[in-house]
Amino acid sequence: MNKKLVASITTALVMGAFGTTFAAPADSFSDVPKDHWAYQAVQDLAKDGVIQGYSENEFKGDRPLTRYEFSMVVAKAIDNFETANDTDKAKIDKLSAEFAGELNRLGKRVAVVEKKTNTWIGGETRIRIMDNSPKQAGATPLKGSNKMDFRQRITIKGDIDKDTSFSGRLTASGKMGADTGASGSTVYIDLANITVKDAFGFDKIRVGRSSLDSIGHGLIGKPQNVDGLLIEKNFGDTKFKAYTGNPEPSESNGNSQQITTTEFTHKLNDKVNVSAGYFWSDAVATANSTGTGDLNIYSATTKNVYTSSKGTSLAFDWEMGKYTLMADYVMTSLDGLNDNRLSSTPRGWAIQFGTIVGPKTYYNSSMLVDKTKKGADGWMVSYRSVDAGAIPNAVGGFTTMGVAAASDPYSVYTHATDNVNVLYLAYQKVLRPNVVMGLEYQDFKIKDQGLTKLTSKDLDKTYQVKFQFWY
Repeated sequence: MNKKLVASITTALVMGAFGTTFAAPADSFSDVPKDHWAYQAVQDLAKDGVIQGYSENEFKGDRPLTRYEFSMVVAKAIDNFETANDTDKAKIDKLSAEFAGELNRLGKRVAVVEKKTNTWIGGETRIRIMDNSPKQAGATPLKGSNKMDFRQRITIKGDIDKDTSFSGRLTASGKMGADTGASGSTVYIDLANITVKDAFGFDKIRVGRSSLDSIGHGLIGKPQNVDGLLIEKNFGDTKFKAYTGNPEPSESNGNSQQITTTEFTHKLNDKVNVSAGYFWSDAVATANSTGTGDLNIYSATTKNVYTSSKGTSLAFDWEMGKYTLMADYVMTSLDGLNDNRLSSTPRGWAIQFGTIVGPKTYYNSSMLVDKTKKGADGWMVSYRSVDAGAIPNAVGGFTTMGVAAASDPYSVYTHATDNVNVLYLAYQKVLRPNVVMGLEYQDFKIKDQGLTKLTSKDLDKTYQVKFQFWY
């Protein structure tokens, strides 16, 4: 006898005998037509790694899948919503709406907590244990409460209508063992923006506070607290984006630190993307006699080293099985240069190889593992070499990833993307779903020792163990 008929009869008899409503068996869900748009959407999510354990070949319509099968796949995609890129997030939202009934029957929360309120709330807690071994004169290793800190984030997202959404995040961070003032806990809003799709001829417009939408993979970038405007437009396999933002609006010299970028990214094939971009920045960069200015150099007197900068960025990424290779190269021209020791055309580059989940950006703006899979682990190794002034002031993508006192001369916390050569290693392991342990190591060396008062190229080595919890 036909299996679907048996399943349907059995369900009907049980429900009739006990007067109770049970979840329908998988076979009672209708097939999705082979030409349905959902096949391509799920295929794209599988190819991008948003859905783990599936191959894009499974969704090419060789056989029709049931709505039950699709809802199970969409449920997995929802689990990875936060690590997906904006394009994949839009596909997950669309799939969630299409299969909302099946997801609700499965007891699975869709992209929003309640369809009535169109709002989603989540959180992340991070605890870090840190240490370093600075080599520069006048610097001291981390001690006491400076060796352990916490960060608490609460994220709120809401759909205003089908094409308009809001995203905001409240963050509190501080040192463990210090309970007052800035050392104990600092609370701030680091994300607050509105995104509109399909408006004024663009695929996407976002305005408000967000991460800096860097060109390339993040050699130029900032993870939050940038007020600006982003526009995006797709032309087949080529994506255009333009951004203007204000990374440090409270700069004491009154300069707005505005940066404007444009970039074209072209998809050569399913594995390789290349991009080219251009940037303008009116950020002034300073130097002083203590090595604590904007640039990682020494100057006998405090002065503005340059008044603005502009340049070109080239980048590519290549998926090689479970690993990804990414690289960026930046060519900069300094305006108003006031120090003949520096090149007026500094250069910088970065490369990373390893596992990656989510947007193709340098660690730790992206995860190395699927945080929902217990036992999963991943690693990466990267290297960057950056001339003094190659990256516009206030938008060094690796800045704050080193752990050290900000007040130290040539501090690797504030100068992690200027006049340095850095080896960066990281490892992540999922201890249980949504609980991830991470290990990080960085070895910082001064690139041009003649620009400093250091007696060797060794600058600092930093270490950290961190635990992250998502909910």
